[in-house]
Amino acid sequence: MWRSGDNSSVCGADGLWSPASIKCEEVDCGPPPHPPHTHMVWNKSSRVGAEVFYQCNYGYHNVGEGNVSVCAAAGLWEKPSVVCQETSCGSPPVIESTKQMWNNSSTPGSTVLYFCKEGFHKKGGENVSVCNEKGQWSIPSLVCKEIFCGNPPIVPHTGQMWNGSSIPGSAVTYYCKIGFYHYEGTNMSLCTSEGYWTQPSISCKEVDCGVPPPVPYSVMQWNNVSTMGSQVVYKCISGYHNVGEGGSSICTASGEWADASLLCQEISCPDPVFKPHTETLWDGTAHVGSVVHYQCEEGFYTRGLKNTSECGANGLWEDVDLWCEEISCGPPPNLPHTNPLWDGSSRPGSVVLYECMAGFYLEAGTNMSTCSQSGEWGNVSVRCRAKCGPIPQLANSEVVWHNRSVVVHRCVPGYHSWRGSSTSVCGNSGLWLEATLTCIEIKPPITQLLIFNESCLRWRAEKYEAATEVYKVTYTGRRDYQRYFYDSRKRFLSSTADRLELCLNLLPVTNYSIAVTALTVGFTATSHH
Repeated sequence: MWRSGDNSSVCGADGLWSPASIKCEEVDCGPPPHPPHTHMVWNKSSRVGAEVFYQCNYGYHNVGEGNVSVCAAAGLWEKPSVVCQETSCGSPPVIESTKQMWNNSSTPGSTVLYFCKEGFHKKGGENVSVCNEKGQWSIPSLVCKEIFCGNPPIVPHTGQMWNGSSIPGSAVTYYCKIGFYHYEGTNMSLCTSEGYWTQPSISCKEVDCGVPPPVPYSVMQWNNVSTMGSQVVYKCISGYHNVGEGGSSICTASGEWADASLLCQEISCPDPVFKPHTETLWDGTAHVGSVVHYQCEEGFYTRGLKNTSECGANGLWEDVDLWCEEISCGPPPNLPHTNPLWDGSSRPGSVVLYECMAGFYLEAGTNMSTCSQSGEWGNVSVRCRAKCGPIPQLANSEVVWHNRSVVVHRCVPGYHSWRGSSTSVCGNSGLWLEATLTCIEIKPPITQLLIFNESCLRWRAEKYEAATEVYKVTYTGRRDYQRYFYDSRKRFLSSTADRLELCLNLLPVTNYSIAVTALTVGFTATSHH
C-alpha cells in the first residue's frame, strides 16, 4: 500500500530516469471486530486476505447469512454477517395425566420434572425433560396409570348404592336387604389413594315374626318358619266358610305378621246363580244339599250337560253346565268372487243376497240364501267368472298377489324397479290394463375402484335414478414414523360418465385410506394406498 513519497519517474535530458520517492508499507487490518455472543477462530494474521471465523457461544445460534470476515485491501475487516440469537425450546411437552415442576426457563440445559396427578400412580419411565442446543425438549417416557379400587367389598345380606366409580374418593353406601335389618356397624366404604376400599362394619340380622296369631273358628297350616316371607294359611273349621278377603298371613319386613282377612261364618248359600233365558224350579232353601233345577224359556234351546245346582259345604252353589241359545244361523257363508248384501241379522227368515265382485260376472245359479229354523243358511249356487282371462306377466317380475281383478307385480331377486306402475287391473271392457313396471338388473353404483400413477383414482359408474351422479371422495393419510401426523381431505365430482378418473394431491411416504360415495344412492366403495 502506498503510504508516502512521489510515485512517478521522469526521463531527463540526460537520458536517465529521475528516482521515485514512493514508500510502500504492508497493509495491516488490526484486530477483527467481535460481534456479541460469539467467539473467534483466528490465526492472529491481519494481512490482506486473512480470515476470521465466528462461532456462537453456548446457548445461542446463528440467524445471520454467514460467519466469516476477510481483511480487505483497504486495511479494514469486512463487517461479519453473523447474528447470534439466544436458543429457546419454548413450552415443554404436555404428558397425559401429569403435572410439571418448571422454573419457566427454556434455554439449553433447562429441565422440567414431571409427576403424576392426584388419582394416578407412576407405572414406569423417566420423568425429566431437558432443553438441548437444537432448541428441542427431550421427550420424557413417564407413564401414569389411573388408580382404581375395582369392585367394592361384598357384605352378607346387603345391597349397595354405588355410581360405579372406582377412583380415589369414591364412596359406596350399604343397606340391609329385604328380610334383614341393620343391627350394628357403619354402612360406608371409601376408595383410598392406595387403591383399596375401606372395610364397612355393617351387620344385618334376619327378621323373625315369631308365632302367628290365631283366627276364631279356624285351624292353621304352618311349617313353624317365621322369617320374612314365611306364610301361614288359615282354614275355617267344618260348618263354617270364609267371608273375608283371604285366608293367609305373611311375615313382613317389619317383623310382624300381616293381619289375616279371614272371617269364618256359618255356611249359607246366597241366591242361586242367574242364567239368562232360563226358568228355575226351587223350594227357596239355601242349606247345604239344597237343589235348584233350570230349564230354557220358549224360543231357546238347551246346551250343556247338567241343569241342576246344589248348595255345597263351601257356601256356594255348584256350577251349572247349562246355557240357552237363541236359534241363529250365524254369519252367511263366503262364496268365491262375491260380495254379500246382508243386514247383519241371523234369525230364521233372514236373507242374504250375493253379487259378483268387480271384474266378474254372474255365469249361473241362484244368488239368495235364507236362514232356516234348523239354524242353517240355505244353499246358494251362484257362480261368478272373471272377465279378463289369464293374469298378465311382466319381464323379470313375479306376482305378489291377485284376485283375478287386480294383480300386484314386483321385480324378481337381482332386479329393481326402474319406472312405471306395479299394478294390473281388470277393466270394465274385460281387458287387462297392464302394469308398466320395468325391472332392471341390480349392480353396485361403484365398481372396479383402482389406484394408478400413485395418486389417481379410476372407477366404473352404474346409475339408475339420475343421469348425473355426484361423488364424494374422502381420503385420510397417516404415517407410521410420525405419530401425530394426520392428513384428511375431501373432493366432490359431478359426472354423467360411466368411467371416471380423478387425480389427488397425495403426500409422499404416507398411507392413505380412500372412500368414494355415490351421494344419490348412498353407496360407498373403499381402497387403501
